[in-house]
Amino acid sequence: LADKDETILKIINGLKKLEEENYYLKKECNKTNVSKKLKTNTTYLSKVINHHYQSNFNSYINTLRINYALIR
Repeated sequence: LADKDETILKIINGLKKLEEENYYLKKECNKTNVSKKLKTNTTYLSKVINHHYQSNFNSYINTLRINYALIR
């Protein structure tokens, strides 16, 4: 169980880091590239985003982009 929690935390922290770097604005920001950057697979990445953000990957990225645009 601890390993699983640790993996989930790594993914969430990795996502936060990518958010800080505004990676979501890049054209190559997709599920495959994000999962590679976070050293996980797309299925697990989706599960973590679905659970933690109550959102699917595309909605999560689009929400970040919209918020970015609103702040600007």
